[in-house]
Amino acid sequence: MLPNSMVSGMDSGEMKAVAPAIQAVLGDGAPGATRPWTSGGRNGHVRLIGPDPKQPACRRVRMSAVVAGIEKRGYIFRYCPDAAGHWRIAG
Repeated sequence: MLPNSMVSGMDSGEMKAVAPAIQAVLGDGAPGATRPWTSGGRNGHVRLIGPDPKQPACRRVRMSAVVAGIEKRGYIFRYCPDAAGHWRIAG
């Protein structure tokens, strides 16, 4: 799940809606993999940018949202695998 302080303007339902899309692109592993998310009347996309150049085991993910009919670039987050192999947000 995404921390509230990192995604201002999104409620907990929207953050929960984004989480499966993030896990799907991370599981796909192919840079450019994109998944939609939707929650109520809001929607957007999650796109896997690729490995983090400074930490190759980690991946960078861009989350976007549609605002007034226009998709905004949104936020970039870094996810790293934990000891059990689950992807966790790292910044």
